[in-house]
Amino acid sequence: MKYRLGKSYIDKAARNHADDQFLRWINVDGSGMGNTAGIRPLNYASHLKTNGLPAYLVLVTHDKTGGQKNPWDDVVDYSSAEILYWGDAKRHEQKRLDQFRGNAVLRRMYDYQLDGHTKLIPPILHFSKPEKGVVKFNGLCILTKLEISWFDDHGSPVRNYQAHMTILDCDEVDLRWLHHRVSSDSPKNVDQHEACPKAWRNYKHGIIKPIDIWSASIRSKDEQLPDIDSEDQAILDQLHELEPFEFEKAIVSIFNALTDITHHI
Repeated sequence: MKYRLGKSYIDKAARNHADDQFLRWINVDGSGMGNTAGIRPLNYASHLKTNGLPAYLVLVTHDKTGGQKNPWDDVVDYSSAEILYWGDAKRHEQKRLDQFRGNAVLRRMYDYQLDGHTKLIPPILHFSKPEKGVVKFNGLCILTKLEISWFDDHGSPVRNYQAHMTILDCDEVDLRWLHHRVSSDSPKNVDQHEACPKAWRNYKHGIIKPIDIWSASIRSKDEQLPDIDSEDQAILDQLHELEPFEFEKAIVSIFNALTDITHHI
């Protein structure tokens, strides 16, 4: 069982449903995942001391058409390999920012990272719900920044966390690795499994490689240059001979003559 980047899966909201590819796949005895909250930590099933950190964290964004409505908007941006995810604080008379269950988990993870600890840092899996009964896998992520921001909750300003996450260069996540983490009884072996993604191993060693969706479509320098005896090359040679101020005027004129390119000159 694997979650592949950008693919959709059946969410019956029932662990025992034969067709469910979300709760049934993710849940492990002794470490259950709920089916409603957006922030869903999976605890260790062993007696491993983790300072309250989960074995892994599942985050769910409910799209506007996906049924449940939240007073905030999450952002999934593959072009920058970043996900902006709001915590679970809402308007409340007594609760403070860190007293919401999901926010408490995010804060604990971030504090642990700031202290320089990496052994038990949990991986993050982000899903969106484009429609009822369906989840889409958006990637294996790491928490890079947690900041306090504000959002409008039905006319009331509310302080909340906004998590900045980097999408790692990983096209699939094998559930065997996640289940291994849940059952691990030592910090040394939580990621000692053949299905642990290379991108996650690199992260644990201080190497962060974000996903790059444009890498396959970026041409090399040689591919971008015209043939040496072509008219286009002759134009480039003329531009090279211009003084800096004249070169700038020429480039501005070219951009102003193009109607299909948006620019601010």
